Amino acid sequence: MITPKNIKKSQAKHLLKLIEEMTQAEVLARLGRFNKLEYADWYMVSIKKREELLEYIFETSSLVELGKRWGLLGRTGKVRHGKSKKNKKTSD
Repeated sequence: MITPKNIKKSQAKHLLKLIEEMTQAEVLARLGRFNKLEYADWYMVSIKKREELLEYIFETSSLVELGKRWGLLGRTGKVRHGKSKKNKKTSD
């Protein structure tokens, strides 16, 4: 796994290249031409570049694996409830 403390210059250049390619593909997917479904092709390129970036940095592109690694899955937090009815004013 690449961290800011152990990154090398060549790794940083590769990361910037991947981010640039991913961003270009995403821009073309969102703002590109509609004919022949070209935007869908660029969106797929964007997804592949994002997965390549995750694989390069975290050694996995699986979001489930990353969620488990970071302790995000199975997390229990506060349950939000709506306002109780007795606090609402009634209009009779």
